[in-house]
Amino acid sequence: MDSIITVYTSQDVMKVFRDAGYSPFYHGMNYEDMDWFNRNFKSPHRFFKIIGQEFEVLECTDIENCYDIRDVADFSISFNEDSEIGFDEWLYITNYLQSIFGFNFAERYSERGSDIMKKPYVVNIDVDDEFEMVEFDKKVGKWDASCNQNSKPMELIDGVVVSMKPDMEPVGAYFLDTRYIEDLDIKVYQVTKTGVVPFTIVVRDWSKKGDKYFFSDIYGSNDWDKNRTSDRFDFPFLQDQWKVMGLDGEFTMQVVKDRIEECTPSADKIKMGILPEAEPEIYRKCIDSVVDNLINNIACAHKRKR
Repeated sequence: MDSIITVYTSQDVMKVFRDAGYSPFYHGMNYEDMDWFNRNFKSPHRFFKIIGQEFEVLECTDIENCYDIRDVADFSISFNEDSEIGFDEWLYITNYLQSIFGFNFAERYSERGSDIMKKPYVVNIDVDDEFEMVEFDKKVGKWDASCNQNSKPMELIDGVVVSMKPDMEPVGAYFLDTRYIEDLDIKVYQVTKTGVVPFTIVVRDWSKKGDKYFFSDIYGSNDWDKNRTSDRFDFPFLQDQWKVMGLDGEFTMQVVKDRIEECTPSADKIKMGILPEAEPEIYRKCIDSVVDNLINNIACAHKRKR
């Protein structure tokens, strides 16, 4: 049976699950909306809070009077509605969780808990003559001149791309493509997920703002990081790209919150003469179409001035 791991607090918790071979989902919204949790956690589930050397285990009915989910839970484990998870199974799962977090546990229970919480199925692909290694320019996100322009990127890891032949379609992958329009100082980012219309983000005055704005502005689309199952890799994907682009620190939801604050007008800001920043500019179109529109709009503006 498939388990869904949702983390609400520390990135350290995310790391523990990743090191154990899982792909946890980071939940960055609805912290204070207990009705949301009651509506969405109707399948077998438990919320876990790490306290000392033990886990506090709760259900949705236990958090109705809670103000903020992060006060009572570091993460949750849930299953599909047709899964049969009873008291014994949760006992095994709890012992298994204690084992991967380095706490005291009952080994005979832990092994059974590991069997219940199956890890994602991973396909290992050997790189042979069917693939080619190409360099990736981290600064502007462009392919090296030696790259076959007809190839399709499969996965981006630490600035190196493994590319596939055109007739081989990748499955469940994320692709990032960027274009920098130097004359306009605009950088355009396109994120493509398998089977999903692209997310294309426009960052104007890029030389002043930098790549950081891409990570916050993609959340301008309500469809990004929306579903805790199908979109569970959206947040980790951004965390990985943050490292690839060489930005300081790590990507957290605080980056998004800071951007929202900068876009929000207030009386104090107005008194100080501070104008709110423009809201994110994001399109559900391919990057070529967006770039063409940007260039054409500027060209039309120049003609009108003449």
